[in-house]
Amino acid sequence: MSSVNENMDVSSIRDVLKEFAKQSDKMEMQQEMMNDQMDMAMDTGDMQDQADEVYGQILGEVGMSLNQEIKAGDDQIVKP
Repeated sequence: MSSVNENMDVSSIRDVLKEFAKQSDKMEMQQEMMNDQMDMAMDTGDMQDQADEVYGQILGEVGMSLNQEIKAGDDQIVKP
């Protein structure tokens, strides 16, 4: 066992382990970013609901102003 210990370069093993830990942390961060991006890409339902709500509000406001103009026009029409 002592001959194995003498033949091993502890500093190079330590450097390899440090590099492994560094690359492992980097890979974990990249995986988290990819998961976040995939979640955002797949979660379009909430954004679609929000867009529908905004479109509904806009159309409602336009419809309200058109209704008001129509009523104003009806008031100006002279009935025989």
